[in-house]
Amino acid sequence: MHNRPHEALEFTSKTLKKFEDQSFGKKYFSGYSLVLNSFVSFLEFIRIKMIRHKAPEIISATNEFRIDKCLVPSLTFREDRRQFMSRQLDLEKINFDFVDAIHGIELARDEVPDNLVHRRVLPRLSGGQLGCLLSHENIWASMLNSNWAHLLVLEDDAVLESDFNVRLNLFFKEVPKDYDLFFIGVSDGGTIRKIHSSHVIEPYNISCTHGYVISRKGCKKILNLISSFPSAKPLDMMISELIKIRALVVYQSRPILCTQKGGFTSNIDPKYFKE
Repeated sequence: MHNRPHEALEFTSKTLKKFEDQSFGKKYFSGYSLVLNSFVSFLEFIRIKMIRHKAPEIISATNEFRIDKCLVPSLTFREDRRQFMSRQLDLEKINFDFVDAIHGIELARDEVPDNLVHRRVLPRLSGGQLGCLLSHENIWASMLNSNWAHLLVLEDDAVLESDFNVRLNLFFKEVPKDYDLFFIGVSDGGTIRKIHSSHVIEPYNISCTHGYVISRKGCKKILNLISSFPSAKPLDMMISELIKIRALVVYQSRPILCTQKGGFTSNIDPKYFKE
């Protein structure tokens, strides 16, 4: 009937949605929902296994892209983080600038411009989440006011892998020309939608924003999408939702080229004071 897992997955997801839309009694629907959700999870597991065991197409340089600038958002009083990033980037011979991040915990909500955050979302974000979001939005806006075509963004707790600069430029040459964002750092493997080449995959979702390259086209799109995003979620979760519906063209390096440093105190959310 359905010979390929992704076809069965699509069919089953639609069936589940049909059950949700119809007015079944809760007692009956919960049983159907449990079975179908389990089946969907099983099919997704098979699909991912098949993708990960598929031999990737070996692709060399497919573009003439060159990263024009590296920006590092960082709070002005976090000298520990600034020193940490300076040592790494100097060692890799990467020209960079710090961008003063926004300390959202101290920011009054009525100071936030209407065109940056959805009014329904603003009161529901924590101060740290709001500061993170606005800091990245400021960087994207800066790009649009410059002549940069491709911008590298590294948060100030990013730990660069060995030979970071050489590998980044090698991997970046394999990124399709239609990209909006190219993530080089995520907190976990996520789910693979498609293998593009030896070092580039198309993810189904991402987590964390500590390392990525963004295009001018991507800047324009993401500023419009994030400012009108209707759900109160951290920035990486907003981006992940936009990837799932293909509102953004996103790729990811494989392997990742940076992780996040543990041990720093966090200014994102008081309940996560120690990272």
